[in-house]
Amino acid sequence: MVATLLILLGGPPWAQLAAQDRSFVACDLDRAPLELEVLARNPEVYPTLVAPPSRIPGGWLVYDRYERRVIELDDDLNEVARWGRAGPGPMEYSQPVAVWGSGEQVVVVDRGSPSIILFGSDPRERALRVPLPIWDAAFFPAEDRLVLSVMGAGLYETTLFGRGEMRTAWTYADLGIEAQPGTPVPFGGSPIVLHESPTRGLYAGSQWGSRIWHVESAGARVVLERCIPEDLRNQHISPVRAGSARTTLQNFHVLPDGRILTHGALPMEVPDTERRSVELYGADGTLLAAWSIPFISAAFDPTNANRLLVWSDEVGLQLVTVSGPGYPSG
Repeated sequence: MVATLLILLGGPPWAQLAAQDRSFVACDLDRAPLELEVLARNPEVYPTLVAPPSRIPGGWLVYDRYERRVIELDDDLNEVARWGRAGPGPMEYSQPVAVWGSGEQVVVVDRGSPSIILFGSDPRERALRVPLPIWDAAFFPAEDRLVLSVMGAGLYETTLFGRGEMRTAWTYADLGIEAQPGTPVPFGGSPIVLHESPTRGLYAGSQWGSRIWHVESAGARVVLERCIPEDLRNQHISPVRAGSARTTLQNFHVLPDGRILTHGALPMEVPDTERRSVELYGADGTLLAAWSIPFISAAFDPTNANRLLVWSDEVGLQLVTVSGPGYPSG
């Protein structure tokens, strides 16, 4: 039996939010296309959103879904190295959900083992077996700190270079999410996305409910909820017909001033289902601007809001700059 997540739908969604957290906006926005300029490309690399690309010093780490290998790329997207390999062995991985690198070491969080595998110079090259249920996402807020989203349970923390011991940081009940057995995972992706602000700490985003929380020691606070038309609120538990909108949040990036950029499905019915929405929210959750982009899969460059890593089967991997009226720079 697979435990998955179901956003609580009992009653109006705004009844679940404190007054200061209400951030509902109209869905009928004009999402002008962002202008894209290709800086670099590699048509042979195909990342996956299950294990999102990670920015490292001088380049990127990606898990190639066809090669089934963690590949290091430079800033021009040229291959530099390959780390580890697929397999059932003690230093192998089968289902990575996160990759991270420091320039001297690469960490692969594998839910297939389950383990946290550290590649690099001895004696740090080792695998930590983790006695947890299935996890679906992981994030590295600091060099020696790892946060795991455990499906149906909550967010756990551990240190990489200790004994791999875990502690519960926040439960999904803290986030207003209820675990339900037997519901299929929508669209094959992780229901939780984790990121941090350079100054404001950890944020957790729900793909299914298109919500983002600021996760802090005092408790999890809803920052924003992307607009979802009422007739699409249950789409994660019912079939999505051809040509209909998909409203999932796929990725986001927190700017130093607390504003948030999101990348996700268009919250409206559109003929072109290959386009996705990029939105800018204020620190209080107010929608400031919205645009569209012709890529379903994308990752923000945490060092530069104008750069996105985008990929598709047609073009492979590309590093692009984006611009448009009201889009943040730098």
